[in-house]
Amino acid sequence: YDAIIMNPPFSDEIRHIQHAYELLNNGGTLVSISSPHWTFANDKKSVDFRQWLENETYFTEDLKSGTFEMTGVASKIIVIEKHEQAESKTA
Repeated sequence: YDAIIMNPPFSDEIRHIQHAYELLNNGGTLVSISSPHWTFANDKKSVDFRQWLENETYFTEDLKSGTFEMTGVASKIIVIEKHEQAESKTA
């Protein structure tokens, strides 16, 4: 895919975001709503996700609590651009 826009379940958002990223074509863009949890948490998944993002081109924007009026939960938008990757060859 050249672009993916998603709102994954916050309970498993990291796995969903990384899976969607793998489905992107080189040069593609992923836009996702996420919780802010991964930005500050010290659990292994969150720390590993932040480290993974360090090698990606991305930006985030905070959405204030109440942006989605039915939940009142604080959230973020994360945009990740998939950099060009060499095609892997199998023998």
